[in-house]
Amino acid sequence: MGFFSSLFGGGAQSAATAAAAAPLALSPAEEVKRQIETTEGELHEAHDQLEHATDPGIKSSLEALVSRKTQALTDLQEKLQHLQ
Repeated sequence: MGFFSSLFGGGAQSAATAAAAAPLALSPAEEVKRQIETTEGELHEAHDQLEHATDPGIKSSLEALVSRKTQALTDLQEKLQHLQ
């Protein structure tokens, strides 16, 4: 392939590949629901780690993380209520 054919000829294929890989656009409420699911998973994981932590420094850090994730989850749930 020459320079121009590789530059312009492959563009359509690259655009099609990028479009296929890109997720569909979500509504604001769907995006918040996705964020809630992600945050709930992170919160659950942090709780699990906290239950098994023995080092006081790590426990303290995990407690702070749980607190932040809990607040983030509350904020997201309130945001979802306003969007619905």
